Amino acid sequence: MTKPVNENNDDPVTEKSVTVRRPLAFNKSAIRAAEDVSASEIDETVRKLAEARRHDEARRRREEERNRNTKELISAITNRAPPADVRRLLKEENIDLYTYDDGGNGLLHLAVRYNNLDALAALIDHGLNLHMKNLDGVTPLMVASAGYDTCAAAVMLADADPDLSAHVMEGVHPIHFAACGHNKTRLLEKLLERGVSPTLEDPEGHTPLYHAIFSKRGDAAEVICMAGGFRQQDMPELQKAIAQKQMYCKEFDYDYLLERVGQLDSEALRASFPKSGPRMPPVPDALTEEVFHTAKGGGSSFRMEKFGGNHEALNKRNHDGQTVLMALLDNWPDVWAARGCNWGSDRSARDNAGRTHLHYAVRHVSCEPMVDMHLCRETLDAQDMLGRTPLMVTVDGCNYLERLMRSGADLSIRDRLGLTAKDIAKVHKCDYALDLIEKEEARRKQERKQGGPAPR
Repeated sequence: MTKPVNENNDDPVTEKSVTVRRPLAFNKSAIRAAEDVSASEIDETVRKLAEARRHDEARRRREEERNRNTKELISAITNRAPPADVRRLLKEENIDLYTYDDGGNGLLHLAVRYNNLDALAALIDHGLNLHMKNLDGVTPLMVASAGYDTCAAAVMLADADPDLSAHVMEGVHPIHFAACGHNKTRLLEKLLERGVSPTLEDPEGHTPLYHAIFSKRGDAAEVICMAGGFRQQDMPELQKAIAQKQMYCKEFDYDYLLERVGQLDSEALRASFPKSGPRMPPVPDALTEEVFHTAKGGGSSFRMEKFGGNHEALNKRNHDGQTVLMALLDNWPDVWAARGCNWGSDRSARDNAGRTHLHYAVRHVSCEPMVDMHLCRETLDAQDMLGRTPLMVTVDGCNYLERLMRSGADLSIRDRLGLTAKDIAKVHKCDYALDLIEKEEARRKQERKQGGPAPR
């Protein structure tokens, strides 16, 4: 038997256990309703459908353009495209500035990871949120403070951020990473300048000084002590950190350093440490962008020769007040490229930390031309923000110690910890430097006694 069908609806029709439905054309109720629709209503419906299709098409095209612009911007950042390309893309209205790449990183994170300082400056200037976290919950400053060769990017972020307390992750602050990280001393200085406490504790109660000593970062330990980061109550834990052995670390007398620091007023050191407020990276002109983009471009060591003797180009400054010669000397692989920038750089120039070209040049073994060019009475005893002179800087490696002493470098100058070059040689366990300084002191003493130049 076939089930009777109601002609006014689409109820299923069952015949031999097969379910079918009536077409609309056979629905008499629908036919009668269609007869009551006027032509104008049909036209209006058609118009709305067409308009909806146009809107959908326009939205699809905008999304495609947005995705295309965003991918192009990510490519420009990761491939270190010319700064003008990054700034052009940032001016596009249809672009997603808070996107994530396949690794879960935002634009600021990518600029840090690829050490693209030009793109990072452009993103900061464009107003991107410096506290934006990637999908791992990490801010760009945290990535920069923990990354390799990302100190300059971290300094730029720390300089521009008005609230550095927002970068704590599970109780750990970037200053803890900077204290134990490789080549992060300038970041440590900047965080302390910005008012981050030198005794800030991590979840285990350890201070930045503990992390520096545990990781055998003597230069970081000195900076923290200069900012008043030493506390007598921490001595038991600091002794444990000193006892911890690390491979491939420089000789350093932490006991002697803490003994000297323990005689000072930590509160006074903390109060007198130089301070700076938030500062946006300056918007560079075309020449500044070109010279620093070329400097950080890598490749041939002769890439900077086209700027040789160009006083205007070579004395442009980056976000940290460095000339291009300083920026190159601040990075070991770029030392040879720095030779092309020697002639034309201002000998009296200082960066934001008060360091001269001579401070940078004496760090390296192969910088005789730069040392000879920038060694003068004005720079010989110049002190940076930590009170260190070029002579004190070169004690660690003894590269130009005799050269500076022959030029008359003052051996009695003291840094913020009250240390002379001789004391620094003791802290760094540089017996050769200590012997040279003691001989020079004896020679100068004899010279004063005789009233004339003593033999060298």
